[in-house]
Amino acid sequence: MHFNYFITLLLITIPATLFCQGFNVNTSDLETFHFKDPQNRNQITFTSDALFETFTGLSSDVWGEVNFNPSDVKNTLKGEVSISVNSITTGIDMRDENLKSDGWLDSEKFPIISFRIENVEEITIVEDNKIRLSIVGSFDCRGRAREVMLEATLILLEENNMTRKRMPGDLLSVVADFSINLSDYDIRSIFIPDRVSDKITITVNIVGSNAKP
Repeated sequence: MHFNYFITLLLITIPATLFCQGFNVNTSDLETFHFKDPQNRNQITFTSDALFETFTGLSSDVWGEVNFNPSDVKNTLKGEVSISVNSITTGIDMRDENLKSDGWLDSEKFPIISFRIENVEEITIVEDNKIRLSIVGSFDCRGRAREVMLEATLILLEENNMTRKRMPGDLLSVVADFSINLSDYDIRSIFIPDRVSDKITITVNIVGSNAKP
């Protein structure tokens, strides 16, 4: 009897976050977060670190949606985020033109680059409103889709006076990074590997709202 009492007491005192698969909130509703920021504050960047040159490209033309049950993110997270190829800038006009040409990203035939969530491999609860995820998804570039693994940190902020200064509704912050190989997308320039690295590191820093746009 004393043993059963001990087990019951132990279960009560174990933090609920150990069993949580998402944020520590009292809801079972599916939430949808929209990432089109009218002020273009959301950013996705890529970095090429080659033998003779390192440069970074940036796009602020970001849109998309993700949806999930906040209390069960691991099993319900789905969605897609995209950018327009023509919005990418690297700081040098000629390089930007080359980047969008048919030998590279070919913005005329393939104007959009996107990432679609397939499933969550692992989840770590950092705090009640902050989680880390390992996400498997499909990265679509230049008409080809390849599976990639993405490491992301998600922070959920319930609407308050401070968050309304950014935008209305509950906010979801997403910071993530992953890498791709250009050769997987049939990009094989004479500049690789001296001026452009085959391996490209991509960083995501976006905030979405569950308020309908």
